[in-house]
Amino acid sequence: MKNFYKMKLLSSLIITIASSSSMAAYATYENNLWEKGTTEILSHEELDILKNEWDSQIMIYNRNAPGTLVNEITRSVNFISGERGRNCFSQPPEYIEVSVDGGKSVASNIYSSYSEVDDFFESANHVGAGGTFGKFSASASYKKSMAREVHDISDSTSAVFKISEETNALQYNGWPEIHPYPRQWLNGSEQGKVNFRNFCGDGYIDKVTAGKSLNLVIDIQSESKSVIERKGVAAEVKAAFGLFGASAGSSQMEELKKYQKDYSFFMKAYLEGSRVPVSDINLDNVYSRLVEFENEGTAYAKLISFTSQRYDPPNWGDDHATVFANVSIPLETIEGWRKHMDDQYYPKCNNASGEISSICIQTQEKYNEMETNCSNASSWDACIPVDSNICKLEGGTSCNDLINYDNTPPPPPQPTWKVIYSGTPTTKQFTLPSGVRSIKINGVVRLADYSVSESKIRECQGGPIYVTASCKVGVNSLSVQGCYDKVSHGAASQCNAVTVIADGRVRKLEVLQ
Repeated sequence: MKNFYKMKLLSSLIITIASSSSMAAYATYENNLWEKGTTEILSHEELDILKNEWDSQIMIYNRNAPGTLVNEITRSVNFISGERGRNCFSQPPEYIEVSVDGGKSVASNIYSSYSEVDDFFESANHVGAGGTFGKFSASASYKKSMAREVHDISDSTSAVFKISEETNALQYNGWPEIHPYPRQWLNGSEQGKVNFRNFCGDGYIDKVTAGKSLNLVIDIQSESKSVIERKGVAAEVKAAFGLFGASAGSSQMEELKKYQKDYSFFMKAYLEGSRVPVSDINLDNVYSRLVEFENEGTAYAKLISFTSQRYDPPNWGDDHATVFANVSIPLETIEGWRKHMDDQYYPKCNNASGEISSICIQTQEKYNEMETNCSNASSWDACIPVDSNICKLEGGTSCNDLINYDNTPPPPPQPTWKVIYSGTPTTKQFTLPSGVRSIKINGVVRLADYSVSESKIRECQGGPIYVTASCKVGVNSLSVQGCYDKVSHGAASQCNAVTVIADGRVRKLEVLQ
């Protein structure tokens, strides 16, 4: 039995010694990689080894708040891809609470191009001149893909809507000192610059904003209705969602359901900082989901945006361009590619067929390749401008070959509007001919009754008084009737005279059959 315990103890000792030797060898190998990176470009595998060591052994101070807003402060940022990486500073992040700028907002609109909806959802990342700073959406890639899935963008029949609420923001308030391990790569060598950027990005997050948002795209389609009719419905959708939160919002959304017979409403939603289900969102449940989103509060608020600053040189007075890899050239290159995709690819390649479809596929593949090449400093030699003579698609044609194709469908025949009345403003009732598809009153398409109102202030000694005149213009498939209301108050001992007119009279009436 004694021999058994001796053997077990000896075995344990051998294992311990072997394990310690292995760890020491591993640590030595890692140290050699840090040193190697000062003169040689490290491979992806070698960088991964250092990243694993960094996350598990070196940067342990951020383990106490994983996934929180605090833990985002001073994380590294790739200014080209917007990807967030590890913290490369030598000290835990110091920060202060700052007031949020946006608060709560509700917005709706109609768009006619991909770039417009991209701007509306603030999904585009914005980097300052020369790559000095950046403002990023935390979910830019998803919002972009959501916008690109919408049909018939060129027909202007898609309404967009968003509710956003910023809850809190943190601002970095420390001294940005780079950790000695990656700092040793900033020794002036080009290899060290590349390794530093691949490990620490182009800058660090200096401000994070948390909150919640709901982004919604509603595409209106119809096989029987004209573009102008779909635009009219899109305008009503925009108005209904723009009133969300007001008493009229629910009733106006209910009114939209009357169009389901002739129109199809395709909805795509994306949530941040919320657990409201939206995968099955449609015209029947959209209002209740919006109310649920409103009532949910901000218990699940998450990172929605962040700003960043480029790193300062470790030594005072050093020129940034001589210390760090110059991101401005690849950044300019990929921005050129993104503009080409917005201006040429998305308008021409949606449901493309024939010869252009092959060019579209090759362009998308080349763009994906350039996103990778331009984002990684190790492959900047292969980050080629879209209009460069040496940039070729798989088939051998120029990378910007799409500019030689016109895939724009011929404009649809313009509808012929029949003038029913044109003359002196009137409130008379007009009987409409049968089969009317759309109605235009005084040059504006109208699909239902609408109110006209006007207000003025009457100045009185006791304070201002609002005087309002209002009336309703009657609109249906059978008739149209204008309206007119005039409210007058003469001068009094304590108030001035005022006259207010709500003019809903018909000056010109047109119908589309």
